[in-house]
Amino acid sequence: GFPGEWEGDHPHSVVTSSGVEGVFFAGWRDHGELSLALNAADVFVAPSVDEPFGQVYLEAMASGLPVIATRSGGPVSFINVDPARPNGWLVTPDDEQELVQAIISATSSPTDRARRGRRGREIVERDFDWRHVARRFEAIYRDTIDEF
Repeated sequence: GFPGEWEGDHPHSVVTSSGVEGVFFAGWRDHGELSLALNAADVFVAPSVDEPFGQVYLEAMASGLPVIATRSGGPVSFINVDPARPNGWLVTPDDEQELVQAIISATSSPTDRARRGRRGREIVERDFDWRHVARRFEAIYRDTIDEF
């Protein structure tokens, strides 16, 4: 994350002090570099609580990454909305064990991870592509104008 955006111990410090291997932190990236960092990842984990919308999750999903988020805020409106076609993992806010299990599940199954990543990209293309967003705004404007 961007310097100063985290609370408590920074995840990089925790991984380093714990001696965990095989974890790579891309760090903060501007938009020009963001897709490169996302394309180097296997899964996107951001257990923010009450994220108002969650643009960062959509950016990861657009890159074909499955995401792990908390069951709160904006992400619940586009992650795993179809139980038959999960596109990520949602965990209870502040439940460390559930988060650990989701990370283990995501990293243990390349096939499931890839399937969820494809489904996430499909949702972004279908519901959040700028053409679709522009059409929705146009409809809102037309409805508003029609009322006057």
